[in-house]
Amino acid sequence: MNDLGAFTIWLAVGVAFLGFVFSIWGGLTKRTDLIATGQRATLSVFALTTLTVLCLEYALHTHDFSLAYVWGYSDKSMPWYYLTASL
Repeated sequence: MNDLGAFTIWLAVGVAFLGFVFSIWGGLTKRTDLIATGQRATLSVFALTTLTVLCLEYALHTHDFSLAYVWGYSDKSMPWYYLTASL
C-alpha cells in the first residue's frame, strides 16, 4: 500500500505539471482542446491525491509503522477516531 501511495503522489505531481503546461499553451494559442486537457488534468490530480490520502489513512489504521508519518503521529493505543484525525 505504501508503494501505491508514493506512486500516486508522484503521478499527481507529473499530471499537475502537464496540466499547467497544456493550460498555459492552450491559453497562449487560443486552443480550447489544450485548455480542456488542463481542466481534465486538474480533476485527475484531485482523484490521485484522494487516493494518496486514502492510502495514508489505511496505513494509519493498520499501524504500518514503516512510514515515518505513521510512526510519528500515531500509536497502537489510539482509538480509531484519533487515528482518523491524525491525518
